[in-house]
Amino acid sequence: MFHFRNTVDLATKPTSFIVRVSADSRYRLFVNGSSVSVGPARGDLLHWRYETVDLAPYLHAGRNVLAAVVWNWSEVRPGARISRRTGFLVQSDNATNAAVDSGTS
Repeated sequence: MFHFRNTVDLATKPTSFIVRVSADSRYRLFVNGSSVSVGPARGDLLHWRYETVDLAPYLHAGRNVLAAVVWNWSEVRPGARISRRTGFLVQSDNATNAAVDSGTS
């Protein structure tokens, strides 16, 4: 189980803040303490899934905290749960929102 956390400061409350979220193997995404997404949908290494989420309803002007719990069962995972290695991805739909992107690290 891994915990990821990022903060973003916003001058105003956005009307839209679209991100794509995925993990290997499962994740739960929180914004300012509210659970906003769980996933990803089941896929395989050639057909990986992600959720598209609008974070705007959970954001406010000022400091916002995005947090995620990611878990991977490793070798003891169910047979239907395809996995390569533990990872987490948040990717915004435009450069204005890039402060929440998980990046390459």
